Amino acid sequence: MLVPELRQLCARSRLLQDWGDKEIVLSTANTHSYDKHTKTLREYAAHHMAPQRLDVSGDKTLYWFGDNNYTEW
Repeated sequence: MLVPELRQLCARSRLLQDWGDKEIVLSTANTHSYDKHTKTLREYAAHHMAPQRLDVSGDKTLYWFGDNNYTEW
């Protein structure tokens, strides 16, 4: 695959078009990551992909670490 094609496939708009309604599992950014939340990729992109505020602790920060349905992804 050529680099421009890969870049197009990885563009945010394309990822949301193709995968936006798929569910992902978000975890907190602390050592144990016990707090799990299921959201769509679209919800994650809209509400969690922004610069982190410095006054928010790691146990309140949600990341997509990869705890997902691997048969779907």
